[in-house]
Amino acid sequence: MSKLLSYCVILMLSLPFMVVGQDSRMIWQNSMGGSGYDRITSSAKDQSGNILITGSIQITNASPNHHDVFVAKYTPGGRELWRNVFGGDRDDHGLHVMINKKGDVVLSGSTNSHSGGLQSIYGWEDIFVVKLNAKTGERIDTKYLGGDFIDIPSHLMELDEGGYMLTASSRSDTNNISVNYGQDDVWIANLDEDLNIIWEQSYGATNEDIGKKTIALTNGTYLTLASSSSYDGDFGDNRGDQDIILINIDQFGNKIWEKCYGGSLAEHAGDILALPNGNVIVSGSTLSSNADISYNAGGKDGWIFEVDPINGDLLWEQTLGSTGRDEISSVQLNGNELMVLGTSASNWFSDGYTGSSDFWLVSYNLNDHSIRDQHFFGGIGFEQATCMLLDDKGGFILGGYSNSSDSNISNNGQVDGWILNIRQESAGSSIKMHPNPSNGITYINNLEPHTEISIYSLSGTLVYTKTTGVLSNDIIDISELQSGVYVVSCVSGETIYTEQLVKF
Repeated sequence: MSKLLSYCVILMLSLPFMVVGQDSRMIWQNSMGGSGYDRITSSAKDQSGNILITGSIQITNASPNHHDVFVAKYTPGGRELWRNVFGGDRDDHGLHVMINKKGDVVLSGSTNSHSGGLQSIYGWEDIFVVKLNAKTGERIDTKYLGGDFIDIPSHLMELDEGGYMLTASSRSDTNNISVNYGQDDVWIANLDEDLNIIWEQSYGATNEDIGKKTIALTNGTYLTLASSSSYDGDFGDNRGDQDIILINIDQFGNKIWEKCYGGSLAEHAGDILALPNGNVIVSGSTLSSNADISYNAGGKDGWIFEVDPINGDLLWEQTLGSTGRDEISSVQLNGNELMVLGTSASNWFSDGYTGSSDFWLVSYNLNDHSIRDQHFFGGIGFEQATCMLLDDKGGFILGGYSNSSDSNISNNGQVDGWILNIRQESAGSSIKMHPNPSNGITYINNLEPHTEISIYSLSGTLVYTKTTGVLSNDIIDISELQSGVYVVSCVSGETIYTEQLVKF
């Protein structure tokens, strides 16, 4: 049999972990957070594999209580190299972190402080972009962007030709922002290397239009992911309530095309990723089950789809999730598999799922559009996943925040930031079947090609059979079986593997 991947968890913050897998162990832990509400919103990795995180930490001993920006750097093995907390007298949030070509740390966020280390000099809430020394974490430069009202960034991308592309949401129409079409508009700004604005453009209509992320396409244009609840202006083809939006722009911000994707209920944008074939993967969440969405398992589902970047045509789509609230925050390509990180508040009846919501990691095969595996991480409270990276050893770095506090958790306050490094390791040659017990979908890993899978009742009656393909992972669906104990038999050549499976 091929080797089964087990997962070891590097817990960078003092919080719990649960893994649907064979084995897991805590390599090291380090706490981010205090007695208040703290969170991680973004992560990045430098050329040496060091990990940068940013978010916000609540300052509870100040009057008034407020949030400051938190940014820290760790080695791949989890040793903290430095941390920096800065802000003003009111709420300041680190929202996106990246490493530029020179090796500087570039951080964008929002501030509504009136005095101190950050200040909203233009309006109610301004965008800030800071450069930090990668070796010390000290601030090198700070720029403020915005207008007379509320402006919040979501993503910053360095351009091949130099400078940056900033994606944000804006309610302003003064100073740096030339126009506003309604409530929040999608705002894109091209910045030079010194963070000065070269050009800026707003896209929107009467209602809320929220910018999420911009990526570069191979044809020299850019594609911006957003959400919109407008029915006019740039987003007149809205399917209903709120849609996921794609806006294709040229190098000067001129719109080439835009399209809405969704159904009659609300969709929210999650992440966007360019594929090697030139197409684009879009992720988010949906409450709908019509129009562009072919199926909904109940409540809010995660949603992924692929589009042609030339005209935005929808090539295929699929929902992921169960009967509760399931949403996707990040996608990363790992070979032929799409790693999907989200948050699940569904009751999966599965080993490793606990609490009101958990981190939710799905392995999705882009060749045959099938779910290969899924794993849950969390404690008895709630967890919210926000960001994901691939590490240098075949694993995944997952970030977010949690309020769990049970026997497995050392929580410093109300909510703590949480980041995990899930490392893939060899763990023997036996077949692994999970979740067990199960109420429906069960995953079988480490199979030989063309394995015959059979399920028998304890009386010996055959109740299920299938033959796998050439892949080492497969799925069996026992949702139609009565509750009880069954025997699963996997036969490949002269190799026979059997295990009991409990159906709720």
